[in-house]
Amino acid sequence: MSSKSNNQGRAYEYICLHSLQDAISAIRKSQIIHNSSYKAAENAWNTLSVAEKALYTLSAKSTIDTIFAKCA
Repeated sequence: MSSKSNNQGRAYEYICLHSLQDAISAIRKSQIIHNSSYKAAENAWNTLSVAEKALYTLSAKSTIDTIFAKCA
């Protein structure tokens, strides 16, 4: 796996985690634990362009919305 692909995966993990935390926080209190894996994902997120961040965010929110819709 290339380092670019690895960083894209970490960046996607970062926004998925934040999207999930936002959805859970609407129901109950939650928090994200900041550890070395989180920092690696955050660093990868910070390398993305604005357009890439928008695309990843849209994808993550759609995924989380689908998960929560299935639970309702």
